[in-house]
Amino acid sequence: MRGDHVIFRIPPRNLRYREIAKKREDRLAWWPRAVTQPFPRATAGTPLKVAAHGVATSNSLGFQTFMPSIFNTTIFGEQFDTDWHMQGGERATMLYLLNAVRPQVSVEIGTFRCGSLRPIAHLSKRVYTFDIDPNQHRAKTDFPNVEFVTGDTAVTLQPVIEMLSSGEDSLDFILIDGSHETEGVRIDIEACLRYHPRKSPCIIVMHDSSNPVVRQGIMAADWNGCPYVHGLDLDFVPGALYGRADIRNQIWGGLAVAVLLPEPRSGALEIQANFSHSLHAFDQFVHAEHRGE
Repeated sequence: MRGDHVIFRIPPRNLRYREIAKKREDRLAWWPRAVTQPFPRATAGTPLKVAAHGVATSNSLGFQTFMPSIFNTTIFGEQFDTDWHMQGGERATMLYLLNAVRPQVSVEIGTFRCGSLRPIAHLSKRVYTFDIDPNQHRAKTDFPNVEFVTGDTAVTLQPVIEMLSSGEDSLDFILIDGSHETEGVRIDIEACLRYHPRKSPCIIVMHDSSNPVVRQGIMAADWNGCPYVHGLDLDFVPGALYGRADIRNQIWGGLAVAVLLPEPRSGALEIQANFSHSLHAFDQFVHAEHRGE
C-alpha cells in the first residue's frame, strides 16, 4: 500500500485519514513479545500429533475453552490468550484492526468471559461491553476503562449508540458477537447502524459470519438503509466446517467487516461474499455424509 493511500481505501483528502496512514509503520510496535524460552524440539523419530481446528477441553467451571497452543502464546502473548474463542486468523485480524484504528470508543456485543474484551480494552480509550447474563461481568475490576451493560441488547444497545452518535468522542470499533440467532443478529446490527460517524471511520466486525444462521441475520440487516456504510465483506476472514465431536459438521467462525465513513456513499453498496461457494459445497458434503455416501 502506498504512502498516499490509507486503510480500507479511505479517501486521502481528509487530513485525519492521512495522519492515520502515515503512522502505519508504528502500528505493530505494541505487539506482545514472543516467549523467550527455547522451543522444545522433538527427537528424531518422534511422531507428529495433528490437532483438529479448535480442539476443546473442559475446565473446572464446566465451560469448553480452546486449548492453548504454541501459536497463541507465542504470536499473541499470554495476556490475550485467556478465553478468547477465536481462531488464529480471526485474532490476528482483530488485533490488526484495533491497532490500526486505535479507537476512542469501542463497543462489544457479547462479553461472555472477556476473551475478546481484553485486546479491545487494551487498545481502546473507552469500551462499552454488553451481555444479557450478569455472570459474564464478574471481571469488572480488571477493566477500569470498560463500562459493563447487562440486559437484552434489543433494549440496552440502541440508547448507547444514539448517545455516542451525538457525543464528542468517536465510536471507532464495534464487535458483534452476542446473539447467534438470525433475528438477534439483525437487531444488533441495525442498532449499530444508527451510529453516524462524524470524525473518523467506524469499523464493524461480526464474528461467526460463516455460520448459516448468523449469516442470515447479517444479510437480513438493512445495510442499504444506512448511507454511511461504504463496504461490507461477509467473508473478510472465512470460517470452517468442524469435525469436533460437539459441533461436528457445523460451520462456525469467520469475520464479516463493514466500514462506515462520515460522508454518505454515492452509488450502490458493494458487498463481498467470497465464501458463499464454499458454504454451498459444505452443505452438499454434510447431506451426502448423512445419506451415507
